Amino acid sequence: MIVSSLITELASAAAAEKGIVFEEAIEERLCAYARAVAHFPTAVKAFKWRNGWFYSLSEKAVAEEKPDPCPCPLPTARLKELNVV
Repeated sequence: MIVSSLITELASAAAAEKGIVFEEAIEERLCAYARAVAHFPTAVKAFKWRNGWFYSLSEKAVAEEKPDPCPCPLPTARLKELNVV
């Protein structure tokens, strides 16, 4: 459930920023992909090039004194817990 919620938040932010519409069932497809590559090593140290783009949407809006276009509280909370941001 948490992974699905993360996917929903991040997909929403990407769609808004890029003006795109994802096909239905994106959560299910990405969860299936995650299971298929579960053996692949990942690390938060890869933040900048893996997920930094999402966080940069918030940083840019704050710097421009605009509303945050990336309402992604779950990923941001996890990054803060890990002292990445």
